[in-house]
Amino acid sequence: MRMASRVRVHCPEGVYYVVVRGVRRERIFFQREEYVAYLRFLREACRRYGASVLAYVLMPNHVHLLVRVSETPLGRAMQFLQGNFARWYNRRYGYTGHLFQGRYRAWLCEDERYLWALVRYIHGNPVRAGLAGTPGAYRWSSFREYEAQRWAVVDGREAGKVLGQARVVALAAGALVSKGV
Repeated sequence: MRMASRVRVHCPEGVYYVVVRGVRRERIFFQREEYVAYLRFLREACRRYGASVLAYVLMPNHVHLLVRVSETPLGRAMQFLQGNFARWYNRRYGYTGHLFQGRYRAWLCEDERYLWALVRYIHGNPVRAGLAGTPGAYRWSSFREYEAQRWAVVDGREAGKVLGQARVVALAAGALVSKGV
């Protein structure tokens, strides 16, 4: 007998912190093409379902996202993202079966200070894991987008609204690094 999944609460215009892990905590990303494909599917999911990425980091065996949703529930975008990436990945390597460990985990974030702390946490993840000396040295996070103020995956306008334009500029100026991540 299979248990039903917990019902997820949808908050229109809400900001969610999302974590996705590889099955058995195994690697998801090995090569540049995999990171690029995941980001391509993430952009497409946001476009289709009216979501906006505020921050992200793709670690070798897991992903952290900070996403603002529209009227469409987060689950629709995540189903598109995870399903399409897993199918692409399995076709690429001739695999079958699960790539991700269960459903994604998501927490609704309503406190502005907590959102800012999450952005710092997400960008500091590669440093804490020993993958880079600074957040800017890690290629697969949104830190470089903030730093350059060039938006490829992050919705810079939405990030300014949600996080506060002054904080977005401070992050670009290196305030994250000076705080010691």
